[in-house]
Amino acid sequence: MRCFLHSIFVISVGIILTSSKFVSYTETAFYHSEIELKRILKRYQDDFPSIVKVHELGKSVENRTIWAVQISDYPYQVERNEPFVKLVAGIHGNEPIGRELTIALLQWLCENYNVDKEVTAFVNNHNLWLIPNMNPDGFQSSKKACCGSKGRENANGYDLNRNFPYSSRVSSRLQPETKVLMKFIADYPFVLSVAFHGGDLVVNYPFDKVYRNGKSTGAYAPDDLQFKYLSLIYAKNHPRMQQGEWDMCSSRRSHFKNGITVGALWYEVSGGMQDYNYFYSNCFEVTVELNHCKYPDAQVLYHEWNRNRNAIIQYLSQSSNGIFGFVEDSKTGEGIVGADIIVKGIPHNIKSTAGGQFFRILTPGVYTVTAAASGYCVLDEVSVNVPDTGGVSMNFVLSPLPGHSFSDEKQSDDHLSQYHTYEEVVEILKDLHKKYKNLTRLYSIGTSVKGLDLWVIALTGPIFSSSGPVHRPKVRLVGGMHGDEPVGVEVLLTFIKYICSNYAVVKRVTRLLDTVDLHIIPISNPDGHGVTSNQFLKTLQFGSRHNSNGKDLNRDFPFSPRSKEDMQPETSAIANWTLSQRFLLSASFHSVTLVMVYPFDDVTTPAPDASVFQYVGNVFVRNHLKMNLTKTPCPQLYPTESFPNALMSGASWYRVKGSLQDFSYINAGTLSFTVEISCNKRPPLRQLKSFWYDNKPALLAFVEMVNIGVKGRIFDRKGKSLFAEIVVVGISTPTTSTPDGFYWKLLPPGKYQIIVSATGYVNESADVEVPKGAALKRDFYLCSIEQCTQEVKYYSTINSGQKQASQRHTYEDLLLVTRQLQTQFPKIVQISSLGSSKGYRQMPVISISSRHNLTSFLPHIAIVGDVHSGVSTATVLALAVDFAKNYSQSSHLQQVFSILIVCLNSKPFQLFLFSK
Repeated sequence: MRCFLHSIFVISVGIILTSSKFVSYTETAFYHSEIELKRILKRYQDDFPSIVKVHELGKSVENRTIWAVQISDYPYQVERNEPFVKLVAGIHGNEPIGRELTIALLQWLCENYNVDKEVTAFVNNHNLWLIPNMNPDGFQSSKKACCGSKGRENANGYDLNRNFPYSSRVSSRLQPETKVLMKFIADYPFVLSVAFHGGDLVVNYPFDKVYRNGKSTGAYAPDDLQFKYLSLIYAKNHPRMQQGEWDMCSSRRSHFKNGITVGALWYEVSGGMQDYNYFYSNCFEVTVELNHCKYPDAQVLYHEWNRNRNAIIQYLSQSSNGIFGFVEDSKTGEGIVGADIIVKGIPHNIKSTAGGQFFRILTPGVYTVTAAASGYCVLDEVSVNVPDTGGVSMNFVLSPLPGHSFSDEKQSDDHLSQYHTYEEVVEILKDLHKKYKNLTRLYSIGTSVKGLDLWVIALTGPIFSSSGPVHRPKVRLVGGMHGDEPVGVEVLLTFIKYICSNYAVVKRVTRLLDTVDLHIIPISNPDGHGVTSNQFLKTLQFGSRHNSNGKDLNRDFPFSPRSKEDMQPETSAIANWTLSQRFLLSASFHSVTLVMVYPFDDVTTPAPDASVFQYVGNVFVRNHLKMNLTKTPCPQLYPTESFPNALMSGASWYRVKGSLQDFSYINAGTLSFTVEISCNKRPPLRQLKSFWYDNKPALLAFVEMVNIGVKGRIFDRKGKSLFAEIVVVGISTPTTSTPDGFYWKLLPPGKYQIIVSATGYVNESADVEVPKGAALKRDFYLCSIEQCTQEVKYYSTINSGQKQASQRHTYEDLLLVTRQLQTQFPKIVQISSLGSSKGYRQMPVISISSRHNLTSFLPHIAIVGDVHSGVSTATVLALAVDFAKNYSQSSHLQQVFSILIVCLNSKPFQLFLFSK
């Protein structure tokens, strides 16, 4: 479902401060000790209580306080349309200029508030936080020196700007100061930030590290254009930064083009704070190197304040440039927290915060934007023109999906603070089965090389109704096939908890379980899974991509002419499970990029069901919060890899033999997909919840697709249920019904011809029209060969020398004759349909050939019955009987041509047959 809702656009003029009012600063005459820092912060809080609030964020290794001071017209509340911004200084204890600049900024803002109109406007329109000294222990031990390093690290000897988690790495020894800042960044909705350093004169912006994967590299952030723009704002408003200055430590003139640089192109830093801000929050942070001398004499401090003051204000004023506003629920009017603000072409979303508020920094230009949130229908993209100054205010109003109640919905993400071991996953599954026995079945499909069970949890609604057993189409979800890709495991585990806890609570979940038999195997490679540590602050060690025998399970499924004997135990178990359950729909979750692929993996030849795969796959992609936002989903890791629609056949990406999806499709008719849901195989723990919320709406929509198409039951003429094969002419591989005759065929809306066959029965065909968004119910009643033989009394033997008396026959007689032909000559006669008349009567096609599967190699002779009168219809049927008899007896005729006889007329006709 798509929602067509209007957003309101209001152009807001950005605040521009150019005040150069001179103020004498006694506070910039010396470096402040820790005691003096505490004193001055408390003094300004006491003197300006309406705009200043001092916070104690935490302690250092040596138990010194890490202070923060908040400056805003209402520091005790979050105001609408007021961005949070911050300045952080002293991360290196021997670079204290930034520490003193924050104190000078505090004094200047306070003493000019309600005096200078531009200062007043800045304070009234921003929620500013200053951290004068992130590393108080380092500052305490540092000495004045331009080029020294004493005091750079904390008391444990760690460089704090190399200590933050990055990409998929989590430092094994996060320092107390680092933890304090990480919590601070998480607790407040910061939009823009500056980190002050010393040792050069430049603005350095993300990335600090070239994030590598194989041969691919990436030094540029997705928001490189925004970072470059912000950095230039600071550099242009600094009197010397663009020109550069003499570096006394290297005895050379240091100069960066325009006074800015990408951090990684200068020198690489792993675990830097600015990259952490970008990866883990909405905040855009740059690093400003203030002076070539790290710890100069105090006499330069006033000079540094004067040349950085305007740059600081101009930079922080960019926090409202771009788009800002609220994401709201259309029914309740309440703000939606955690909604993704999506800018097409920039694969980095920011999320709405408290009250649904968001600020998305963008450079001037035209953008295509939208908002998306789990449980809400898709909102159309809109175009927005960001002006040269100021920003655009726009609100997104999202409608809940039908049957989705957020007031009652129970969350299931409480466990997403860790990666789970195999033992922990099994324990969670057993607990869920125990708690939800009426909804779940827990069973093992086999064991791994090491003897670990491959556990499956099946979820479905009541299995009995007042009319008897309830039959539902089966869906399979597979995780953890590669042991070093645990994201899918955690997403599926959360999905299981979500479905169980919200059955009979959320209408959509209830409807889903009442119509689907869902089977989930969270870990299909338990030996390879091997997560050995679960603590966020400890090193995470993951197992192998392969099983214990060193085999890649997604290359181990049988493919012709390979035999099954050498399959791995895990592969064999999954293969037997696949063949026995006959799943209609399946997805296996992996991690290396953002894309969804479907068969074939081995050959580029389109699958017969390619159109169905594309239809179903697009539903997942369209409902995923990050897929298909850009052609290059992982630019840092794979800058040249492009997926225009985030959906393709596997072989179009790269070729694989022995994959699960190809095996399932070829051997069981399962519409099987592989979904890559993360650029990193092992993303940081902090990102786990975002992966759940990105995939949650896509998973729900994907599983619901199993009820689109045609469904029904297959019987014989006496009402007995039949196990049958179902083929959709021209587009699909055969699928089978359940042993008791129930079938489901997933199809996009449209018109189709379906042929149903069963051993010992004459094929039955029907033209159907699949409606949009629902399933058409169509039962079939097959005629057994024995039944059809008894019904046909027109001839018992065929002899072309004697003619039966002419008589009038009906449309039903026509069908009986065609069935009799197939019954008498099963090896050479096949019956199908050209279509149906306006009155829904079939137009039979009688194919006479010794090689039906190879008819493209033989000339075809077509004989078509007359459209108007019934005479030629009778004639072609008589010819069909005679041709069938002679064709079956002549090996020569069988080698030279095939015959197609088409009966177009379904009106009563004269039938001339031959008998003894």
